[in-house]
Amino acid sequence: MLPAVLTAVLFASSVILGHRAAKLAGSLEANFWRVVIATTLLALWAFTFGSGLGGAGLWWFALSGAIGVGFGDFAFYQALPRLGPRISSLVGQCLMGVFGVLFDWLWLGTHISAKQIALSIVTLAGVATALGTMDEIREHARTLGRGLALASFGAAATAFGAVLSSKAFKLIHAGGANLDGLTAGFQRMIGGLGISLLVYVALRYSKRDSEDPLLAIATPERKKAWLWILGNSLAGQTLGVSAMQWALATTSASQVLVILATTPILVIPLAHIFEGERVTARTIIGSIIAVAGAIGLILLK
Repeated sequence: MLPAVLTAVLFASSVILGHRAAKLAGSLEANFWRVVIATTLLALWAFTFGSGLGGAGLWWFALSGAIGVGFGDFAFYQALPRLGPRISSLVGQCLMGVFGVLFDWLWLGTHISAKQIALSIVTLAGVATALGTMDEIREHARTLGRGLALASFGAAATAFGAVLSSKAFKLIHAGGANLDGLTAGFQRMIGGLGISLLVYVALRYSKRDSEDPLLAIATPERKKAWLWILGNSLAGQTLGVSAMQWALATTSASQVLVILATTPILVIPLAHIFEGERVTARTIIGSIIAVAGAIGLILLK
């Protein structure tokens, strides 16, 4: 479970970095270029110290990336300007745990114990308590429906992508082989980059309103955005995704995704430090509940 906790920390950092990058360069640009940078960095590892394109799970990893990164992350970045980073993170991470349990059980037949289900519910309830305030919902009332639909779709795609990665590792282990997390992350990003490129070209050169926050690229601070995009790519799609692959290699997808559901909790102190967001009593109580559930899952494992 420790790799899953590390992944949650990296993903929390990525949320803050990604939010700033999207504000400076636009959601479409921020999402696409972080995928390009991450794929390049992971390729350098894979073809020097890793296994390159070898392994029995290559096509499963590529499919995992196409669904989880290509569609899932794009939907999440579309939800960000409609819901805001905290609500988007809340909905996305919580529903990933729910979808992960469902997909794990239906497709892979992974046994989920009553204690794991109970602790999963505790973790998700804590996240909801910490971030699901009515003030935040009212703030985005006009775009709430579409934003929730996008965040939910992104959660389902990400969860299914994680299950596909778990399937890839099962095939590799069945053949008596192993694959490091960075190489697995690269193989996954191949599919993610392919879908991201298609989406980027289709929307970037469409005739949609240039003022759309998903497409905006002409901001005075755009040159500064590259540092935030690079940091976001490192924390999220490079180190974060690789740590996630490491976690999936040793733990069921449903358990990993439940731990990742605490990412919005970890965002709170970062948002307070870097964005000046106020920490309320509700936030603290929800954080304690969610962290207690996550620790329970770690100890149970």
